[in-house]
Amino acid sequence: MTDSVAQSFGDYLRRIRRSRTLSLGEVARQSGINKSTLSRWEAGTHAPRIVELKSVLTALGASGAEQVA
Repeated sequence: MTDSVAQSFGDYLRRIRRSRTLSLGEVARQSGINKSTLSRWEAGTHAPRIVELKSVLTALGASGAEQVA
């Protein structure tokens, strides 16, 4: 993932998490992904692998449309 794509994904992830009033800790518990990893994704410094992406979007309750947006 390029830096701009990683940053855009991070912004999206933060926006959807906050819209559902979830903390990073809550998403971490529900997805099985470390809280610090989620934080790096939101900061745009790292990007998820496909398997991780599916887990976090499921934990957030993202709809199919949101998952491909």
